[in-house]
Amino acid sequence: MDSNETVRKAKLLLMMKDYLFFGIMSQRFKWEFVDTKKPVWGWVYLNPSLDESADGKIYLNKKLLQMSHKNLAYVVCHELLHILNRHASREFDPSINKEIFSVACDHTIEIFLRDSLPDLPPPDGYLIHKKAEDELGSTASVEAVYEYLKNNATVSQ
Repeated sequence: MDSNETVRKAKLLLMMKDYLFFGIMSQRFKWEFVDTKKPVWGWVYLNPSLDESADGKIYLNKKLLQMSHKNLAYVVCHELLHILNRHASREFDPSINKEIFSVACDHTIEIFLRDSLPDLPPPDGYLIHKKAEDELGSTASVEAVYEYLKNNATVSQ
């Protein structure tokens, strides 16, 4: 499948009934595919005072174009949830450990997507910390996960 077809199918999938909310929200942002050495599938530059992408883009690793359209749709949903959950409201707080906070945000998003949209697979497995989920449950807040990870001095799974 060529890259244009992957993007087209991902956008169509997101407009289907089970994913419609994400489909509508994803149209507010440009999908920017980039070559990156970052070990991530996607990211957004968040605006700390608003619940939006600072530059109106969702950045996506070009390697996603070689994968399933469902993997691409998953990553778009993941990045949208960072925006919708206003993760930037704490990400710029100098009193927090940014790395641990980012991991806590990813953890809660991944559990939500796993439990709410089980037919939408992540590209390489979920970023869920099993010990944190076991101890805190699957509905723990970002703050609770952040405190757990900070107190247990680990961001590894």
